[in-house]
Amino acid sequence: MGMLGLVLGMILLGATLLSARFGPRWLGVAPILFVVAEFGLSSLSVWAFYTAGLLFAASMVGMAVVTLRSRVLLDDGAHRGRVVGGVDDVPGQVLDPLEARGA
Repeated sequence: MGMLGLVLGMILLGATLLSARFGPRWLGVAPILFVVAEFGLSSLSVWAFYTAGLLFAASMVGMAVVTLRSRVLLDDGAHRGRVVGGVDDVPGQVLDPLEARGA
């Protein structure tokens, strides 16, 4: 169940990142390529193991960077629902991704 969960989880993570347009497009492709490199190409080359590790690390670090660069709505009530802004905020800037899509 562990290996099946890893394979399905990484494929679903990649598909979700692609459909949500979270970060750059390579961020959604990297977990899917990780599965291909780790389980599909590992019998063909010794370098597939290192490639899979690099893809896994790149996808996790990429998600962390995109998350840290995003603006977070504080839910502790201390800021009364205001968005914590960065230095580069522009008045009238759309900060909500759903609002930007028109949903």
